[in-house]
Amino acid sequence: MKLLISAAEASSDLHASHLVAALRDLDPEIEIRGIGGAQLERQGLTPLARTSDLAVMGSFEVLSRLPQIWRAEKALLSEARAFRPDVAVLLDYPGFHFRVGPELKRLGIPVIYMIPPKVWVWRRSRLAAMKAWVKTVLCILPFEPRLYHEAGIAAEYIGSPLVEELPMRETCEQARQKLGLDLTQPVLAVLPGSRPSEMRRHWEPFLEAARLFSQRQQSPWQIVVPIASTLEGDGWTERLTLWARERLGPEGRLHVVREHSGWVLRAADLGLIKSGTSTLEAAALECPMVVAYRPGRFTSFAVKHVLRYRGPVGLVNLFRGWKSGDALIAPEVLHEQMTAQRLASELHQLFSNPKRLETMRHDLSALRAEILGSGGDALLPSARAARAVLRVLEESRLASGVSL
Repeated sequence: MKLLISAAEASSDLHASHLVAALRDLDPEIEIRGIGGAQLERQGLTPLARTSDLAVMGSFEVLSRLPQIWRAEKALLSEARAFRPDVAVLLDYPGFHFRVGPELKRLGIPVIYMIPPKVWVWRRSRLAAMKAWVKTVLCILPFEPRLYHEAGIAAEYIGSPLVEELPMRETCEQARQKLGLDLTQPVLAVLPGSRPSEMRRHWEPFLEAARLFSQRQQSPWQIVVPIASTLEGDGWTERLTLWARERLGPEGRLHVVREHSGWVLRAADLGLIKSGTSTLEAAALECPMVVAYRPGRFTSFAVKHVLRYRGPVGLVNLFRGWKSGDALIAPEVLHEQMTAQRLASELHQLFSNPKRLETMRHDLSALRAEILGSGGDALLPSARAARAVLRVLEESRLASGVSL
């Protein structure tokens, strides 16, 4: 099999690597070319562009990266013409893939979209566009297939890829030992984001909130920050360590670890987490949390005044399909309300209210069961995705009169 794959986000690179590993089990001779990061390269990807060059968030950062994005788009389509892949798999990153997808379709390449855009939040018009060029959609949220089916698009729920990446069976004590943490002191996990733009907006209010929260407790907390692979080489470890020396003093307990966000969440008693996939990771690991996010000014204005979206943004609150009036599993602090003082207050209110904390743990336990749900089989999400890819490939070959 010849596979063209595009995974421009850090999490997408990891999910894609699991998919390729599952495909290799079914077809050891698979050839892979496209866009990805270190994880996909370890699976044999011949890279045309790298995740670190394309992982952006917000309109202004996109503008600054346009030359790299255009070069990657041109390289991907040029390779598609020369490589003539049997199938293409696109993961997330809709702004890029909605330009690439139609071109791949015109080249006669079946296109599978894995981890599709959140059309249930905004821009449902994308459904009509996708119908013209997507062969099938592989969804990671259980309510999404219905939306695509109603639009006449083939789709299936493969489950959450998180279950393949997280320490689901390890104990809190094992996680703390792995990370070198004190087993007797409570742990606050602080996850400001995996993109440089997210870190720039979030790291200071997040860490200051952690400091203020720890000060209000009877005993000091260990503050643990995982640094994503997409941030390595940018001096974040040194920056956070310097902040800790200046703000926490000699008794401060800030631990900065490379990657291992799942282990950090497993070790934690509480989390302060940037909205996104990490909130679902925390849910799977049953870590109570406060969710926060501050987009750039342009994006914030668009969400509030153009889209007029008033719902939650954390996947922990969206996993089942949020409807107006539904109670949130985890509190969210968004936009200009996201200050260190407000975040610290939310953390304190949650941790100091045993009944509220127990309710959240109960909700997270139920959500964990849904995330782990097998859908009637024992396959991992990557294996279900791999079978879907082979099914599309077989249908394509049968339609052209070629058998597998």
